[in-house]
Order: sequence, then structure tokens, then C-alpha cells
Amino acid sequence: MSENIYNLNIERAVLSAIIFDPQIFEEIASKLKVQDFYLPFHQHLFVAMEELIREDKPIDEEFLKTKLSSNGDYDEVALLDVLASNPISNTNAYLAEIKSRSTKRALATLATTIKKLTIEDDLPTEEVMNMVERKLYEITQDSTSEDFRESKEITLSMIEEINRLKALGNSKLLGVDTGFHNLNDHTQGFGKGDLIIVAARPAMGKCLGKGTKVLMYSGELKKVEDIVVGDELMGDDSTPRKVLSLARGREEMYWVRQNKGIDYRVNKSHILSLKRSRNEGKDKHGDILNIEVSEYLEKSTKFKSNYKGYKSKLDFSKLSFSYSDKYSVSDEIEYTGIKVEFDKVDDYYGFEIDGNKLFLLEDMTVTHNTSLVLNMTQKAIERGEGVAFFSLEMPAEQLMLRLLSTETSIPLQKLRVGDLTDDEWSNLSKSADKMASRKLFVDDGGMATIHHVRSKLRKLKGQHPEISMAIIDYLQLMSGDNKEGRQQVISEISRGLKQLARELQIPIIALSQLNRGVESRDNKRPMLSDLRESGSIEQDADIVMFVYRDDVYREAAEKEKEMKAKAEGKEYENTFQNKPEEETELIVGKHRNGPTGTVRLIFQKRFTRFVDAPKGGGRDVPFEVIYEEDGNMDTRDMGNIELPTI
Repeated sequence: MSENIYNLNIERAVLSAIIFDPQIFEEIASKLKVQDFYLPFHQHLFVAMEELIREDKPIDEEFLKTKLSSNGDYDEVALLDVLASNPISNTNAYLAEIKSRSTKRALATLATTIKKLTIEDDLPTEEVMNMVERKLYEITQDSTSEDFRESKEITLSMIEEINRLKALGNSKLLGVDTGFHNLNDHTQGFGKGDLIIVAARPAMGKCLGKGTKVLMYSGELKKVEDIVVGDELMGDDSTPRKVLSLARGREEMYWVRQNKGIDYRVNKSHILSLKRSRNEGKDKHGDILNIEVSEYLEKSTKFKSNYKGYKSKLDFSKLSFSYSDKYSVSDEIEYTGIKVEFDKVDDYYGFEIDGNKLFLLEDMTVTHNTSLVLNMTQKAIERGEGVAFFSLEMPAEQLMLRLLSTETSIPLQKLRVGDLTDDEWSNLSKSADKMASRKLFVDDGGMATIHHVRSKLRKLKGQHPEISMAIIDYLQLMSGDNKEGRQQVISEISRGLKQLARELQIPIIALSQLNRGVESRDNKRPMLSDLRESGSIEQDADIVMFVYRDDVYREAAEKEKEMKAKAEGKEYENTFQNKPEEETELIVGKHRNGPTGTVRLIFQKRFTRFVDAPKGGGRDVPFEVIYEEDGNMDTRDMGNIELPTI
């Protein structure tokens, strides 16, 4: 049995080879660690060799005796056994054997530990599973032991890092490239082991006006403001759509008037689900188009006559309730012409759902329910680095559609409907071939716990060492088992992500939501206190950044002033101009190892793409950074705010 877990003759042969030819020590040391040797004296001898190399002294019998004696580890008989071994010229096979036996010993130790934790200590299953996964990752990655690190080892490690930084010259990029020069200048890149939080304003989109009735999977009707997380809505295919999170906010609201259905109110960035009513060229009758209200308003009269609202027939073989006339949709009213009219700036109510995001309103009308980090992803995979993307909000295909829009500079809406010229098809084909060869790994399962993320990311990093960053979209959609409340769940998640980032030595970027406090202030620029659900997000994060688009608020404010003036019988000239490109502020509200401040970017709306703003084009916008002392802020009444599609 012992021969399976160690072989002293092989260990002696390798150590003897080093004494015979000290030049091979560096190569062997890159493949073996001290713990890989079984015999304690062999470990001491290997350490002595390493110290002699560091001190620029020869590795020979006399110097080894002196070094071992000074360390209190000298054993004359054991050293003679090593010196008596025949040195070997090709060490690779011997190194593989030592490594194999070392791994077996580690696995045997782990098996004993598992038995103790599960039977004797009776620890929770999740805790044991996490420990086992972490230990297995350490074994497969040759991780160092968890013993205390001595001052000498830490100092030498730091000197090596300083030498690495010196070799970079005047480069400001010390960590992982963010993909934006302006952000690199401010942060020196994302550090290995950093947890970066990217938070955006409350969502604009996929939301309805108060009082709108939605068909539930149970067959009942429920007002949109009464829907709660966990409810099941009726999907367009007669299967349930689970509500993952809620959205609340204030925006321009529009009436969708239906000539064969009930009128309903939506916000400006709500996504209409429309169906083509006639064949024409490559466009076919029945093709479905999902389009924002703001985009629909700019379309031609011909376009609006070609795409209509539609109703869905229920398949009662899938449902638990019986057929009723109120659920009837005849062939004559399957299509309904729509007219979209501005109403007023008002509160909206909405939700995020799983599946294809399509659900039904009261009369069976079908309706619909992350670009900065995608741009970072694009730049990283272009450099040949790997990116792990946990998409809890949208399918991998939608992420790829946005990446291809950025890559090709073809507007996202054109890609969605396949309305491309021959040159654009050629461009798309070339870009798709490039994208297919890049190291992007997407988990779009829709639901995840910290245990799920840990397990999958450890395995992926082990298989693909080129993974340089991981992205979670988004943090509040992750679930947990803590029974003390949602704040404790988020605390465990943020702490777990920070620990995982340090373990894997990669930055983890997590998108986060803001609470409604940002909407109630005159100055809409987010602050740390606006982070939703838990102060621990701020505490655990190394960098917290907020995406702020001033034009979103200016447009809403101008429209509200215009409507107020009309109501009072006054004239008001709306001065807001909707531009295809707008300035965006990336507010660095916390930076553990550097300054806070504002980074200027340009948002290109058609391609959902952020690019660096020209240097010297404007001054940084001042803002106040507030650090909260109390991380237990009560946000229960602040609503559930989703991330905007930006």
C-alpha cells in the first residue's frame, strides 16, 4: 500500500541529480513543491537547495551540510543515502512519479477529512461540499498549503512583484486590462483577486402602467403592481414564466391603443412584441419582432402597418383550468393594429421573468420583458484572454447578438430581424467566424447560488488557465439558503465572490442594482449608499463603479416640463435633442487601492457600445462620495430595481 503513495528511491534519485548538476534545480523547482516529497528530510534538503540558489551559493555536499545544520535539519545517514544514489539524466519520468504519489497522498488525506467533517463534526452539507471542491481545486492546481506564510517568503514575493512592475516601464496598466484607456489610467487595471461591482440606475424598460392586468398561469388576472417575486405568469406558449425580480421607477409612459384589444400603458423603453402581418421580400408573415417603444415611434407608417400586436391562443392540454370564453382568441382577432400615444411622466411597475420573456396580458396580448461589461468582455477575448460569463438575465444567444453588433458595427435592431445588405452579411459571417474561435464561456442557466458559481468557475479555470476574468450578470438574481433575510443572502454572496476572486487570482466583476433613493434626489448621480439590499457589497468590493447617463434624466425632465406647461395652457419649447451618441459617466465611488473619481465614456446607442471619450474633451463632473457606516440599511420599501439595457 505504501508503495502507491511514495517511493524513496525515486525521491533520492531526483535530489542526487540536482547535486550532480545544480543547473537543473530551477526547472525541477518549477514542477515540484516541497510537499511533493514524502520523507521529511527530503523536504528539508529541497528547501536548503532553494535557499542556496537564492543566496547564489553552490549546491554541493559541504554547503548543504552547513545549511541543514544551521536549520537544525541535518541527518548524516539520510544525506549519505541521497549522495549514494545514481544521478539520472532524464528527470521527467521521475518527476511525474513523485507528483502522482503526492497527489494520491493529498486525496487520501482529503478522504479522511471528509469523513471527519461529515460524521464526527456533522457540518452542513453545503459547507462540506464547498470545502471538498476547494481542496480538489487546490490539488489539481498544485496550490500551496494553507499554513501561515512566513515574512521571508512574503517579502521575496513582493520584491518579485515590484521587479515585474519596474519592467513595465511607465505603463499605467498594472492589472487586467479593462478594455478602456480612460478607465485603465484611473484604476491601473483590475487587480487579480479584486471584486468589482458595476451598478446602474433603476431600469428603464419592460414595465407597465399601474392597474394593467396580467394573466397568471393559474388563470386568474392580477394587477401589475400586485405581482410579487415567485409568481407565475402565463407564457405565450401556455407554460409558466416565473417572476425573478420586480422593477419600480418613473419614466415617460405611453398608451398602446389596440383596435382589437384592451388598451394598456407602458414606459418608453418597454419592449413591444409584434408580429408581421404580410409577406414582402425576405420578410415573412408571422415573423416576430421585439422592439422598444422609443424605436417603434421612429419607424415609418409602412413599417407600423406591417407589424401588428398579436394575441396567443391557450393550449388547455397544458393547463390545470378549463376552457372559458374569456380566454377565447378567434382567428379574426389574432392580429391587432396598434397606435402608440404619449401619456405623461408617471410611475411604472414591472418584473424580470425567466424563459423567453414573453407573457400575456388580460386579453391574451403578448408583451415582453448589460452593455458596459459586454464591451469589457469583447476587448478581453480579442486579446486572446478567456472570460467566464454567468448570465442570469438573458440567454447566451442574446449576449452573442450584442457582441456581434459591437464587433460588426451593424445596429442591434437590424441584426435582430436579419435586415442586412450583402456587405453586412459578409461582415457578419467573418465576425462570427472570429467569435467562434474566442475564449468566451457563458453559463445562462438563469438561476445560480454562490456554491454553483464557485464549483463551475473552479472547474473552468482548471480546464482553461487563460481565464482572466469572470462576470456575474447580475448579483441580485443569485439565490441563497440563508433564512435570516435577503440582506444576509446578498452578504454571503458578495463575501463568497471576493474569496473566490482571491482563490482563483482573477478579477470578478458583478453587476448590481441600485435602490430607489437615486430617483428621489435632484442630483441623480449614484452614491455608495444607493447600492441595493446590503452594505456588505460595498465592504467586500475593491472597486465600485456606477454607470450614469445624464441624457436619460434630462429627456424625462424636459418632457415633464412640457406636459405641465400644456396642462396650464402655456407654451414650452422642449430643448432636449436625442443624440445617437451620448456622454456617459463611469463614477468610481470606491477604489480600495487608488483614487475615486469620474471616467468619461461615449455610449453609441445603435450598437449598445461604449467607447473612450476623447481626452481633454471636458472636465470631470464633480460628485460627492459618501461612505456608509451602517451596512444594515433597510431597503424593504425601496422596490426591486432591475439593471437598464444600456
